[in-house]
Amino acid sequence: SRLVGGRVPLYVGITDTSLVDAIDLACFAATRETAAVVAAPPFYFPAGQTELQHWFRELADGLPLPLLLYNMPSCVRVVIEIESLSALLHHDNIIGLKDSSGDLDYFAAAIELSQKQRPDWPVMMGPEALLMQAMALGASGGVTGGANLCPTLFTRLFAAIRSGDQPAAEQLQQVVEQLQQLYSFGKYGSSYLKGLKCALELTGVCSGLLAAPFDVFRTPERTRVQNWLDGFSASGFLPQ
Repeated sequence: SRLVGGRVPLYVGITDTSLVDAIDLACFAATRETAAVVAAPPFYFPAGQTELQHWFRELADGLPLPLLLYNMPSCVRVVIEIESLSALLHHDNIIGLKDSSGDLDYFAAAIELSQKQRPDWPVMMGPEALLMQAMALGASGGVTGGANLCPTLFTRLFAAIRSGDQPAAEQLQQVVEQLQQLYSFGKYGSSYLKGLKCALELTGVCSGLLAAPFDVFRTPERTRVQNWLDGFSASGFLPQ
């Protein structure tokens, strides 16, 4: 919140297996000029859809801030099914959805649902490689990891799509696809985080440290990221 300084809305993640702890996190966030909080389903034991609906209603009722639902099945092993979205989107304190499933059929169904039942309810894409397709389906925008490294790339892509400048949008989408190479330099699923944080450190944006248990990239991965940055710099979208 200190760095943002009120310049843009700040959303804080509060995903937790404990309802009480999630609300406590939100209460802390509310003291830091936070606009809204974001929560995926509780993880470890997969909940049923009726249980998820109860969870999110109780969570939203107990929050001091608006709640954005976060569909992230690859991490929590539970999907917020369309039937649950339909049951939740009329809650006054649930203000939208971020979908990181990568399932365009699901995304299209969520868009259709929001347009029919609550047109002011935003649905946003997570995977940046799908952003252009998502916008064509009616997405409100995206919450993308790559925007941490190349914010101008994504704001320009968003503007080009919104203005109907298809040639510019396609050209910028090609740059987004080049950015995906950064996430492939490690062995495990954490390579996405490690590649991005390593690039942020090498470009002087912030430290490359990650929260435990994740290690930072070392040689040779660090060298591979630097070589990638050297090539990608021609795009003009890296931090200066």
